[in-house]
Amino acid sequence: MWKGPIVEEVRKQRLKIEADCKNDFDKIFEQAIEIQKKFSDKLVSKPSSTTELKHPASEALNIP
Repeated sequence: MWKGPIVEEVRKQRLKIEADCKNDFDKIFEQAIEIQKKFSDKLVSKPSSTTELKHPASEALNIP
């Protein structure tokens, strides 16, 4: 199991969220969606599978 200050803080916050929501997964999920909406301008979306990602130097080096 991982240990470290960041991991411990994440676990502590997870337990707080679970307690706040009385361990009701539907409430936890609803809270997560509300937070996503609140901070939507700071979230990054996964690129679609049709989007081709290339390194900027790939064309110069003729790498497909």
